[in-house]
Amino acid sequence: MKNLEKPYSTKVLGYKKVKLDIAPNLKSLNFNIKPKLSNDEQGVIFRLNNSDFDENKSNYYKLSFKNNKLILKKNIDGKKQTMSIISTDAVKSNEWNNIKIYNQYHNSGSKIIVYVNDEEVINCIDVQPIQKEGYFGVFNNSSSELL
Repeated sequence: MKNLEKPYSTKVLGYKKVKLDIAPNLKSLNFNIKPKLSNDEQGVIFRLNNSDFDENKSNYYKLSFKNNKLILKKNIDGKKQTMSIISTDAVKSNEWNNIKIYNQYHNSGSKIIVYVNDEEVINCIDVQPIQKEGYFGVFNNSSSELL
């Protein structure tokens, strides 16, 4: 993972380009994360279109943990769209959580399914999906805590 040097309001702690082919038109991420749930957003950015992260120009999906909420957002050229907000106890604070994100492309858009510790928590369709490949990174909006 490469650290970014520029300060941003969303602090991307690192990123890595990943190709996510499992089967035709099916993309997935499977990772473990140990969030410290608080009022500050923290989580992962995926399908980032370039390694020069700019919150106002980059295209990406963002899966955030904030208190007991899980939030899926999309950013295209600085235009932010909330796709799903759910309250859940599936995410455990200060414990390792397994996150699986499946992204399947079909004629009506891109279906995104998120599992936390094998529990399906988000299932939505993005009718105007962003690029099929990109960078993956963790972020933290807190000035005092790290993931």
